[in-house]
Amino acid sequence: MQALSGHKGHIYSLYGWGVQMVVSGSQDATAVIWDLRMSSPVSVIPSQSRGSAFAAVAVDGGGLVLASGHEDSSCMLWDLRKSRPLRHFRPHTSEVRSVRFSAGGHLLLTGSYDQTVKVTDVRDFQTDLTSSLVAHHRDKVIQCRWHPAEFSFITTSVDRTVGCWISTDRLRIDQTLE
Repeated sequence: MQALSGHKGHIYSLYGWGVQMVVSGSQDATAVIWDLRMSSPVSVIPSQSRGSAFAAVAVDGGGLVLASGHEDSSCMLWDLRKSRPLRHFRPHTSEVRSVRFSAGGHLLLTGSYDQTVKVTDVRDFQTDLTSSLVAHHRDKVIQCRWHPAEFSFITTSVDRTVGCWISTDRLRIDQTLE
């Protein structure tokens, strides 16, 4: 087993992309980018939320943008090529525990302890990001994942349910985000 060391706190989240790239998010308010062929971190990304832990991490399909969810109800988008923040926004009112990009990379699905699931249009980093409520549970949302080919998603919650959210009208949802 190869052990990678780079965090000073508990590791809350993990996401892999490509063949050998991994990002880990930690209680120590950092996300660490790893190339599994190397023993030391590629880069360390600090939280833009005054020390708020990285509760969730994901990378877009092109490996260019990191999305993170934080304990202070915020999300961050980070440019992996230029190693700089793109946006910091607050779509929820409690901890963001899950973040996932859509297959095309222009929508971000987020799940929160505020019992909601939201979709944010992340195509334009220069304007205010618009988040829309797309699902609600009776208790904290733990995970949310896009279907790999359809415009639908699944969620899990502390309310002991798995939600299957299927949209037959993608255009209607896209228009809600505009």
